[in-house]
Amino acid sequence: MVASHFPAGDTALIASIFAAALAAATPVGVHTYQALVITPAGDKVASIEGLEPFETLRYNRSAIVVRSVKTGEVLQRLDPCQTCRYAGLTWSPKGEALAFIQTDGKAGTAALAVAEGATARVVTTVKGVAETPRWAPDGRSLSFLAVIGAHKQVGATQAGVAQVGEIGTVVDEQRIMTVAAAGGEAKAVSPSDTWVYEYDWTPDGKGFVATASKGDGDNNWWVAKLVAVDAATGASRIIASPRTQLNYPRVSPDGKTVAYIGGLMSDYGPIGGDLWTVPIGGGEPVDVTPGFKGSFNGFVWRGHAIAATALIGADMGAVSVDPATGEAAVLMHQPVSFSAGDGRIAMSADGRIRASVMQDFEHAPLIMVHDDKGPHPITHDNDALPAFAHATSVTWKSGPYDVQGWLLTPLTYDAKVKHPLITVVHGGPSSAVTPTYLSRGTTKDLLDHGYFVFQPNPRGSYGQGEA
Repeated sequence: MVASHFPAGDTALIASIFAAALAAATPVGVHTYQALVITPAGDKVASIEGLEPFETLRYNRSAIVVRSVKTGEVLQRLDPCQTCRYAGLTWSPKGEALAFIQTDGKAGTAALAVAEGATARVVTTVKGVAETPRWAPDGRSLSFLAVIGAHKQVGATQAGVAQVGEIGTVVDEQRIMTVAAAGGEAKAVSPSDTWVYEYDWTPDGKGFVATASKGDGDNNWWVAKLVAVDAATGASRIIASPRTQLNYPRVSPDGKTVAYIGGLMSDYGPIGGDLWTVPIGGGEPVDVTPGFKGSFNGFVWRGHAIAATALIGADMGAVSVDPATGEAAVLMHQPVSFSAGDGRIAMSADGRIRASVMQDFEHAPLIMVHDDKGPHPITHDNDALPAFAHATSVTWKSGPYDVQGWLLTPLTYDAKVKHPLITVVHGGPSSAVTPTYLSRGTTKDLLDHGYFVFQPNPRGSYGQGEA
C-alpha cells in the first residue's frame, strides 16, 4: 500500500488492520459490503453482503446483514425475497426499523420493505423501478423515487427503449412517491412531467428539495435545476438554476439553507465538485469552497457545520466545512477508498461514530468504524485474501497544475529489465481512478501476464479542485 497520511499513530494501526493472516482454506472470492448505513444512535450498521467470486464476473446472491458496531457480530440476516436484489438501505429516525427496496427483475416490480428485527414486511409495491427510500422526519411515512411502468432501467448508460412506432411520444419520468410507514398505496408527489434525480426531506416534513429537469431524464441531467416540492400538493418551484451540474441536495437542520455539490460533471452518478449553498426560498448559489484543492463527493449537515468527504489528490479525506466562512479543515486523508450507502461515510446523529467500507488496490474491503477508541475494523471476512498487485501513486505537473495517477505492477518482476506498459485512461472525463481491490477483471489479467498498468487521473479529473 502507498504511504499513509493518517495522523501519527494511526498509520501503524491501519497497517496492522490490513495485515492478512493466510487461512488454511483457499479463498474463492471477495466478501462484499454495499449500501452501508448506521443507526442514529450509532449502535448498529446494516449492509448488503455477498460474495464476488474470483473466477467469474457474476455475483452470488446477496442478503441484508445487520451487525453490532461494537463487535461486528451479526445480529440479523435478512433475505425475504429469494428472487430479488436489494438496495437503498435506510434506518428510521429512532433506529428501530430498516427500510429498503427489493427489486424482482423477472416480475418487473419493485417493493418498499421495512424490517423490524428479523421480520420484514412489504409496505408497497410498484410496477416499474424504484430507488432511494427515505423516512419522513417524524417516522410516520416513507418516500422513494419510482418510474411507474418503466420502459428501461434508470440511467443514461442503460440499454435504451426499443424504438418502434412513433418515436418520442412516450417518455419515462422518475417521481417522488410517498406512502404511510404502516403500508398502503404509494402516492406520486412530484410533477408528472419532471424527472427527479435526487431529493431530501425538509426538516419539518412538509416537502422536499430535489435536483430535477423537465422531459427525458437521460438527456437533461446536465441542465437540472434545484427545486422545492410541496409534499401535500405536489406544487413545485425553482430554488436555483446553477450554471454547473449539481448533486446531493441537503437541507440544513434549521430548514433555511440548501447545500449541494456543484461542478463540471460528465454524467449522472460520479460526483465531484465544490460545496455550494443557497437559501431555500431561492436566490443565487454561493460557492463555499472555491479554492479547495480537491473534489467533494459526499456530506451531511451536523448543526451549522458540514461533515464532508473529498478526493484530495490520491487520497480520500474527511473534511469539516463551515458554510458561513468557507473554512475547510481536512481531518484525515488516506490513499484508500471509502464507501457507504448515502455518501462515503455513514455517521451517527451526533457525529461521534462513523463507519465506512474501506479498501485499496492491495487490500480487500472491510467495514471500518471510527469512535472514541479511534479507527478499528469490525469485519474480518477478507483477512485471508492476498494482494494481487503492487500500487504506487505517481504525481507530475501539467502546466501549473498537479496531476496524479496510479502505477500498478505485478507482485514479482525483474527490476533489471524493461517491461511492457499499458496506459488505461478513465472515461468521463470528470471522474477519477480510486483504489479498488484488484481481485479480477481486465487490469488484473494484464498484470497476471506481466504487463505494468498505468491509470492516470489526467488534468480535469476529480481530486484536483474545480479550478
